[in-house]
Amino acid sequence: MTGPIDPSASVLMPSYHPYTTNGIAWAQAFLYCTGANAGSNCDKGGSATTDIINFHMKPGTQYPAKLESTMDAWTSAVRGILQPNEATKPFFLTETGYAAGGFTAPYTLDLNEAAYIARLYIYDYYKGYAANIWYDYTTNNGLNGLGSIAADNAYSQIYSEMVGATGLACSARSNGSGDAAQPSLYVCTFTEVDGTPAQWMWDADNSGEPGFWDSGASNNLECHSGVCPTLPQSVPGTMQSYVDLTGAKTSITNGQVPVGIRPILVQAKP
Repeated sequence: MTGPIDPSASVLMPSYHPYTTNGIAWAQAFLYCTGANAGSNCDKGGSATTDIINFHMKPGTQYPAKLESTMDAWTSAVRGILQPNEATKPFFLTETGYAAGGFTAPYTLDLNEAAYIARLYIYDYYKGYAANIWYDYTTNNGLNGLGSIAADNAYSQIYSEMVGATGLACSARSNGSGDAAQPSLYVCTFTEVDGTPAQWMWDADNSGEPGFWDSGASNNLECHSGVCPTLPQSVPGTMQSYVDLTGAKTSITNGQVPVGIRPILVQAKP
């Protein structure tokens, strides 16, 4: 190779999939020439020439497992192979999404697509990913002008709130419905760009009949036929309003807000 070298350029490692057979082992072999897949598949180890840790993660492939718990497991698996120097490098997802072929039921419903995209971007931001690029080569994945308008609007809503925000911290809590799949209520506190305390809230409970919302099952909060069930949740007394994924704002009364699979923004201002 000849020609000028840009000293400011960053080099990404090849993209690996933590959910495929040996995906983590291949990444370890590339970076360090160690692990089960090292052997003849490695020369000097790619860690010395890698500036950015890079993976592909589409947690919808694991449905009906929850997106958040899936990302917890995959992120822990990836970070588990990193040595201290690589653990401090930026972490990119150069392909994220639902699944390689696009959304599948029940996430072919636009309201569920919007919920998924909002949850994915909030939670991946919390998990420390410096870049998160939606993988989209069909009209079935949303975010391409030909997919779900609700999903596109949800992305815009998340983007407008998270750029410049600080201190995002998420925790999972019991949602009070009493089923065995808890905790599924996610509360992500942060400070908005104007200094206002705020929190994202959603309930990821999909523990009813997999792939189908049952009106008689209080423990499945996925949307079906235009209906998105919610449960009342308490918020701090300082919170004054909440905003849904369409941008509609509602004043908080009696210290409670309706929370379902679609994240809402709860904030300490009218």
